[in-house]
Amino acid sequence: ESSTISLANNLGQDELDALPAPYPATSVRAPGSLHADRSTLMLFDNGVKFGGLQYKVTSLDQSPTPQQLSSAPAPPATIKSRYLSVPSSYLPLRKLALSFMRVAGAKTPFEKAVALQNWLAGGTFHYTLKASTVHDAASLTRFLESTKRGYCLQFSFAMAVLARLLGIPSRVAYG
Repeated sequence: ESSTISLANNLGQDELDALPAPYPATSVRAPGSLHADRSTLMLFDNGVKFGGLQYKVTSLDQSPTPQQLSSAPAPPATIKSRYLSVPSSYLPLRKLALSFMRVAGAKTPFEKAVALQNWLAGGTFHYTLKASTVHDAASLTRFLESTKRGYCLQFSFAMAVLARLLGIPSRVAYG
């Protein structure tokens, strides 16, 4: 599947020079110095102004069915060892995640991931660009339990941490 990406003229530079691209990209044609990081599957473009940038991306059309996702095998040990750990300061949030899973009736990793996604996308959380940054356990707890306002950073951070606490390997892909 081929896509032309057009970034808004007023878009500022990303701190990491992460270039938005549909996953999984198989080829990218863009000005600048493209670099694909194989370990994170992120795409970077150094030395190019992002505001008004237009580029072409070819990516695989990945649309697994719920049945395929539900019956997927357990991840390999290398993924589990890398994408399940959380600092001890986040461990108290496991109680919140488990209580929500009981209410949702989620049993399998797929059901738990969908329940987390639905909870974060549900009516109690609100999308806004005017939100406090989530950078530690205290600010994540505040987001989940009181402010419930954020943008992609807060939601993706919450999803990854809670998924890990439920035994689902996860990471945040940026860009």
